[in-house]
Amino acid sequence: NISTSGTLDKPIQKGHFSINGISVEVNGVQLPKSSANLDFKGNRTNIESTIYTSKDTNEKTEIKGLIRSGNKKAIDLTLNSNAKFNNLIRLTDSIAQSFGINDFKTITATGNHDANLNIKSDFKTIKSNGYLKINPSSIKHGMYNVSIDNITADINCANNNINIKNSHFNIMGHPLKIKGTIAQECSVFKSAKCPVKYTFQVTEDTKKNNLLEDKDHFRIMFKYGDDLRQDQLILQMINYMDSLL
Repeated sequence: NISTSGTLDKPIQKGHFSINGISVEVNGVQLPKSSANLDFKGNRTNIESTIYTSKDTNEKTEIKGLIRSGNKKAIDLTLNSNAKFNNLIRLTDSIAQSFGINDFKTITATGNHDANLNIKSDFKTIKSNGYLKINPSSIKHGMYNVSIDNITADINCANNNINIKNSHFNIMGHPLKIKGTIAQECSVFKSAKCPVKYTFQVTEDTKKNNLLEDKDHFRIMFKYGDDLRQDQLILQMINYMDSLL
């Protein structure tokens, strides 16, 4: 029971969308009943869902929180999940087949993930807490003979930072490793090009060289479709004028 008004840029919705007691059969096994509830109030959508991916009721994915659109965009989402990747794919395949889609039949996976995290953002700053861990896993697409192996992740979201401790995977035998910290101070500037300021935490090895004015953080700006050398020149002029005053 949903009514919609407003514009495409600023939709206003009222009502409720609810799916309760839905169960899916995967490889002849009936899964526990899942649920999904969306509550629409103006530009705010409240979400509460529980999805079971195995006959074991302890294996499930829960998503709760809100999404707000309009002038004051914001998200506040909490994720709790311990699902096995192959069970997620088999569940998706069973639902897809009911619509005549067979694209997931030859996809297989091993391993699982463990997630308990909360992310809040006003699309200017991000606040986070919790963790995401992926135990050694793999995904293979039999039809195209493509595989992603040795998938591992250990991501800590405590203290409003996203700390990627140890994340790596192999694509067709080629390794890729990701490590570092995304600090809370990252933000988007209010201008036509919407440039983004990225704030990196400086490692202990980098601090030893004493080349940075701020020994704890290193900041850069990313601006798509523009020449940052103009911004750099303006900043140099401002710094020069400051030194004269």
